[in-house]
Amino acid sequence: MIYDDKMAAHLSIHGVRPTRQRLAIANALFKDGGRHVDATCLHVELKTSAIKVSLATVYNVLKAFDKAGLVRRVILGCERVLYDTDPSNHHHFFVVSEDRVIDIKASNADGTSPKIPDGYRVSRVETVIHLVQDDPRESTS
Repeated sequence: MIYDDKMAAHLSIHGVRPTRQRLAIANALFKDGGRHVDATCLHVELKTSAIKVSLATVYNVLKAFDKAGLVRRVILGCERVLYDTDPSNHHHFFVVSEDRVIDIKASNADGTSPKIPDGYRVSRVETVIHLVQDDPRESTS
């Protein structure tokens, strides 16, 4: 993916100041391309890094990356949040027995059912449609 000076520039372009800790987190987060990771697992990965980062810092940086559009939050239940390194518009399968998330590529949320991967069956469907409030300045009426 993107490393070192390129990563610093990438963060800056998205409005995130590239501190040493943010760069360490970004390099660990984006090292393997597309992935879904929670803050605790990322913190464990960072323990081998030369730059020490607290769990609270990992949470704060992931929130900042989400706000900047670098990652996307995937909420699994009321207490589990993963961060997806692909912030594009797409859906997810959650394989409960494997504790794994699989991307479903989709250009929009049109209500059609995605193809279930071979070897799996649907156990439950939950739909969450994330909304933002209209900007009255953009209204044409």
